[in-house]
Amino acid sequence: MEGLQNLTTKWKKLSPLSSECCIYRVPKRLRDVKEKAYTPQVVSLGPLHHGGEGLQAMEEHKLRYVKDFFERIPKVRVEDCFTYLMDQEEKIRACYAVAIEFNAHKLVEIILVDAIFTFELLLRSSFDSLQDKNDHIFGKPRMSRDVIYDMLLLENQIPFFILEYFHSLYFTNHPIPWLSLFELTHKFLQNRVYIRPLGEKLNHGPQEDRIHHFVDFVLKCHRPQRSELPQKKKLKTLTIPRATALHQAGVKFVNVSNQNLFDIKFENGYLKIPHLRIRGSTEIFFRNLIAYEQCELHDHYISDYVFFMDRLVDQSKDVELLVENNILESKLPDSEAAAAFINSLDLGPILFSRDFYFTDLCEALNAYYSVP
Repeated sequence: MEGLQNLTTKWKKLSPLSSECCIYRVPKRLRDVKEKAYTPQVVSLGPLHHGGEGLQAMEEHKLRYVKDFFERIPKVRVEDCFTYLMDQEEKIRACYAVAIEFNAHKLVEIILVDAIFTFELLLRSSFDSLQDKNDHIFGKPRMSRDVIYDMLLLENQIPFFILEYFHSLYFTNHPIPWLSLFELTHKFLQNRVYIRPLGEKLNHGPQEDRIHHFVDFVLKCHRPQRSELPQKKKLKTLTIPRATALHQAGVKFVNVSNQNLFDIKFENGYLKIPHLRIRGSTEIFFRNLIAYEQCELHDHYISDYVFFMDRLVDQSKDVELLVENNILESKLPDSEAAAAFINSLDLGPILFSRDFYFTDLCEALNAYYSVP
C-alpha cells in the first residue's frame, strides 16, 4: 500500500493545467539538431536558464539597470514592486510549461530583476539619452547583438504582462515621451531581426491577441491576415522539383517586394517569392518560432514556409539561382553553406501534411514541371 500512497501523494501535489502556459522547453527532437540555437549564450531571462554556465557575468549588469530604473522614478518603491509580483507569483509560475524549482521569493526576485533589465533594454534602445557611454551592452555592438539573440529564445522568456506592469509604472512616473510597449518592442527588434513594418501590424495581429512574450510577439508580427494566407489543404506529395530543375523547365523566378514572407505565388510560369536574408539571427529566428508553433499547435505557417523552401533548395546551385534573382541574400561563407543551412531547418519539425498552407502552390509547380 506504500506505493499506492506515494502515487496519490504525487498526484495531489500536481498543479492544475493553466491557460496561462506559454513558455516551453524546446522538444528534444528539435534541440538535438542544434542545441546552441535554443540555449542562451550571454544572458538568462526568467527561471529556466537562471544560473546557467557562462551567464553569470551579466547578473551584475542587470542590477545596474534595476538601480537606474528605480533612481529615475523615486516615487516607486522596490518593496511595492516585489509585493505586486508576489501576488502574481502563481500566475507567473503557470506561464511556464515545466515545474520551476525555485521557491516563491526566489522566483519573484529573478522575475523582478530580469523584467526590469529587459524593459530597460527596450527603453534605452528608443531613448539614446538613457544610454551610458560605458554601458556594457549598448557600448559594444557585438554584445548588443548577442543579448538580442538570447531574447529570441523560447526557453528564455519573461511573461509579457510583467513587462506591461513595469512599462505602466515607468511612463506614469517619468516625464518622457510616451511609447507603447508594443512600439518599444518593435523598435528594438526592427533592425536586428526580420519583422514586418509597424504600420502593417497596427490594424491586426498583436493588437487582436494578447502578447505572451517576445517569441510570441515576433510570431504574431508575421501572422498574415486571413486574406493573405493560402487555403490549407492536404499535401499529397512531399516532393517538388528544386529551383534549378524548375528553371530548366521554364519557370522564371521573381523577387517580390513584400514584407509578407508567405506571399509566394506561381502565375503564368512565374514563381514570385519575397526576399529572404540569411544572417546571424535567421537561424535563431526560424528555429525558435518553429519550436513555439510545435508546442502551441495553434498554427504552423512558419513550419510550412521552411518546408517549402527546403524542397526548393537542395544544392548550392539552387542557392546561386535564387541569389541571382534577388530572392535570397546570404551572409554565410558560400552557397553550399546557405543550402546546408536551409536544409537543416527542416530537420525535426513535424509536418502537418493534412493542413498544409502551400498545397496548391506545390501541386501547380509539379503540374507545370511534368508537362513535356
